[in-house]
Amino acid sequence: MQSWKGEIPTTEHNWAGALTLPRELALDSAGRLVVRPLAELEKLRSSAIFRGTLALTDGAPPFDLSQGGLEVILRADPAGTGASEYGILFRTAHGRERFTVGISQGRGEVYLDITGIPSSRGGVYSLQLPAKNGRVELRFFLDRSSLELFAAGAPCSITARLYPSSPLLVPELFACGGALQAAVELWSLKAGTG
Repeated sequence: MQSWKGEIPTTEHNWAGALTLPRELALDSAGRLVVRPLAELEKLRSSAIFRGTLALTDGAPPFDLSQGGLEVILRADPAGTGASEYGILFRTAHGRERFTVGISQGRGEVYLDITGIPSSRGGVYSLQLPAKNGRVELRFFLDRSSLELFAAGAPCSITARLYPSSPLLVPELFACGGALQAAVELWSLKAGTG
């Protein structure tokens, strides 16, 4: 997932890189490649932090999150709304660092923006948003140094290393340009075994 050379925070501990989550490659009904996380990853779920429908608007209230591992599922139907962009912004508890998992309706893409974390090799990563009757489903996994992002029906996923200075992250839901109803699930994850 990452080169063995270069300046990364884990080098001082004599390791670099990481393995990605297992995923399934399949063909949809039209013969197009789709990538999705293995269903067995649900066994890593420890407890539900939140499950419900929320109205995503500018300035939505944050959830206090202090889990080491997190799975997030966001389902939305943007039809009939003015929201041009929406998603989840994570900021460190002290508020100085942030990254965003979002959907841009105008560009037709899902994106991960880690430019707000100075110790990460920042960037904005994106993938084309598959058309699925207007509905969008994102599923992503976050631990202390990596994020794996899947969009239902997409032929690829996004994997990135990120190194926030604090493990305490606060997610904030957002929608720009209008309100949007979305189903959200936040799951704490069991520590991996190895």
